[in-house]
Amino acid sequence: MTITVTKDLRGRFGPARDQLTRPTCIAFAVSDAHAVVNGPWEALSCEYLYYYAVQRSGNNPNAGVSIRNIGDALLADGQPNDSHWPYLPKLPADLKLWVPPPNPSPLYKRKHKLTPGTFDNAMALIQADIPAVMVMTISDAFLSPLSDHTIVSSEPVDLTRIHAVVIAGAGTRTGTDFLLVRSSWGDDWGQDGYAWLSEEYVKPRIRSLIQLMEAA
Repeated sequence: MTITVTKDLRGRFGPARDQLTRPTCIAFAVSDAHAVVNGPWEALSCEYLYYYAVQRSGNNPNAGVSIRNIGDALLADGQPNDSHWPYLPKLPADLKLWVPPPNPSPLYKRKHKLTPGTFDNAMALIQADIPAVMVMTISDAFLSPLSDHTIVSSEPVDLTRIHAVVIAGAGTRTGTDFLLVRSSWGDDWGQDGYAWLSEEYVKPRIRSLIQLMEAA
């Protein structure tokens, strides 16, 4: 049985992008939501945003960054179009060579708001046409959505497996609500980079929601 779609923002996004093996999902999710809010779609540089988030964190760039690091970088450092600094499949062995090209223009900066991570809040945001970023835990079922592009598993929650996605739509099927999410694992995941997550799957896993606000 197919899902009855009640909201679908996929037409406002460009092709799904792929973070490959780097821990950059939060940079991809925020960048893609930022591009939609800026509109019309023009891919923004995940590499640039991630670089400045790492500088603020002081962490090894292979260890990931926090929501706070990304939010601070988005507001203070911003990000240019992806063509200014395209995503690197892997970092150079000598991290001193990992430096952004100079003088990006245009440079987009934006404020953000953290919203309590509940399914109801996520549903309210997407129904209001807001492509929020959802930080959640995932399980094995998330890796390979079903043939109908849904994830409905009741697998145990694993707090060590954290991923960030963009909420791009909503729908229902036989009385169950679903969120349509865009991952950063390329167009081979789900349906062209998107999958439908059931309320049962999301509720115990959702951690926080990030809503992009006005330009800074």
